[in-house]
Amino acid sequence: MKPKASRGNQWLVESRAGLVRYVAANLFSHGYRWYVTGQIPEHKDPHRVDEAILDKYNLRIAKWERARRKRVGWASVRYLRVGRFFLLIATDGAHPFRTAEAETIKDARRTPLIIDDYSMSIRKQIVGSGRGLWRPSIRIKRDTYLQLRAYFLELAVHRSEDRLRRELWNIPFEPYQPVVRQLHSLLRVVNKARKRARYSQIDYEVFRYRMKPIQVFITQDEEER
Repeated sequence: MKPKASRGNQWLVESRAGLVRYVAANLFSHGYRWYVTGQIPEHKDPHRVDEAILDKYNLRIAKWERARRKRVGWASVRYLRVGRFFLLIATDGAHPFRTAEAETIKDARRTPLIIDDYSMSIRKQIVGSGRGLWRPSIRIKRDTYLQLRAYFLELAVHRSEDRLRRELWNIPFEPYQPVVRQLHSLLRVVNKARKRARYSQIDYEVFRYRMKPIQVFITQDEEER
C-alpha cells in the first residue's frame, strides 16, 4: 500500500518560483546538496517519467522509513517536478541515486543550481565564534543581473521618475537577502547616473521586501483535473 500523500511524498510543484522557495527553505537548509536536473522531452509523458524515477530509487516511502534510513547512514532523496523540468536532490550518505548518477551529480556548495533566472547555492558563512556554517544563498544569476543592470541604466535618465519607480517595484524576483543586495547595488548605479544628469535620487523603498504568498505543491484535486 502506498503511503498517504505528505510533503515527503509530494513531487508535483505549482511553479518554478515555488520550487526555488521550497529548495531554499526546506531542502538546502536540511542538508540536501547533491543534485541532478533534467528536462522531460516533449514526446514523453511526464507522469510516466515520474513513476519510473520514483520506482527506480524507491522514493515513495513513509516518513518513519525515511527517518530509519537516515539513522543508519542512508541519504534522503527528493524528486520534484514543475512542468517538464525535474530535480533530484539528496543529502550526504549512501543511496542508489548517488551511485547511478555519479557522473552527472553536482554539489550545490560548488556548482550553483540554476532554476529559471535564480542561481541557488550553499555558501559558508562565518559566525561570531569563527565557525563556518553552510547556508542557502539565492541570487539572480549573473548574466540576467547584468542584463537587468543595463536595462535600468538606459531607463535612468530617459524615463520619468514615476515610470522608473514602477519598473523597479515590478522587478520579478523575490527578496531573498542576496537578491536584495543585488538590487541595492543596481540602484546605486542608477542613482549615480541620475546624479550626473542632475535628476532626483531614488530611495531603497522602491523595492518590495516581503515575499509573495505562494503555493508550492499541486493539490490532488488540481492534479486530477
